[in-house]
Amino acid sequence: MTTEAGLKEKLLYVWPYLNERSRRVLAAAEAKQLGRGGISLVSRDCGLSRVTITKGIRELANEDESPSVIRIRRKGAGRQSLVSAKPDCWRN
Repeated sequence: MTTEAGLKEKLLYVWPYLNERSRRVLAAAEAKQLGRGGISLVSRDCGLSRVTITKGIRELANEDESPSVIRIRRKGAGRQSLVSAKPDCWRN
């Protein structure tokens, strides 16, 4: 499926089932397979930025970390729980 229409159709079927990281890696794999101009083509078809796809290509090239070890987001990222942010909130 090297045509743009074929790529769009493939991504349309698979995209809703993927999380943030797997979308990035799939887009990167497709871009690498297409070769020159692949990043731009995949970026147009899936809506991810070129920077995100480039990050995915770097992740694919990084063989020293297994996929089970790689986190989707950095450790500690995200909102703190209300109990840890305001412990006196729950007192009666």
